[in-house]
Amino acid sequence: MRLRDVAAMVRSKNAGPFLLTIDVFFDDDGSCRRITDSGAISATAIAALYGVPLEDVRIIHVPQAKAVKITIP
Repeated sequence: MRLRDVAAMVRSKNAGPFLLTIDVFFDDDGSCRRITDSGAISATAIAALYGVPLEDVRIIHVPQAKAVKITIP
C-alpha cells in the first residue's frame, strides 16, 4: 500500500523560519488508523527519508481530523 493511494490530501508548508510541516489527511478513520498503526509514518522512517536527525522529527496524530502532522527542520 502506498500513502498516495490512501491519503485524501498531502500538503506542506513552512512552520516558522526553520521548520517544514507536512500534513497528511485521510477520508476515513480506517485509512488513518491503518497507516498510523503500520508504522509507515514514523519518526525513524521520516528521518531516513528526509535525511534529518531522528530527534528533530515531530509526528502528531490528530484522529479528530483524520490526519497526521509531521514537522522537520
